[in-house]
Order: sequence, then structure tokens, then C-alpha cells
Amino acid sequence: MVRFWDPTYKCFMFNEVDMVPTIEEYSTLLHYDFRDPLRIYWKQNVDFRGPLANLIGLPIDVVKARLKDKNGPYIS
Repeated sequence: MVRFWDPTYKCFMFNEVDMVPTIEEYSTLLHYDFRDPLRIYWKQNVDFRGPLANLIGLPIDVVKARLKDKNGPYIS
């Protein structure tokens, strides 16, 4: 099996077929329990408007006014 492993794509390659490990197999390989998926995601809601305003050189009020609200208009 080792000779079929492609370290670049991190999958097994058999001719034209690619096979990747399942979540359960990753769990076994990494010795990590993936049954609680919320443990691997960032739960905190991060406000990115301030750093975005600094990055593009606009006042934060302009960025807040022009950012797309959920189901609203896009930046104009």
C-alpha cells in the first residue's frame, strides 16, 4: 500500500482512481476523536472589519457601511 501513497496529494492513487482516508481512518491515524466536530472549529465570532479597514486604508465606518450584510447588497 505504501507504494500507492502520493505524499503530495495525501491520497492513494491506483491508476486513474484516487482514494483518500475517511474521517474514521484519519481519527485512527492521528489518534484524535472527531466525534465532536465543534472542537476543531473556532467558535468565537471574530470581527474582521477593523483589520480589513486598516489593510485597505479606509476608515472603519466606510468599511462597515459597504460590507455585504447577509442576504443584502454587495460592496459597491
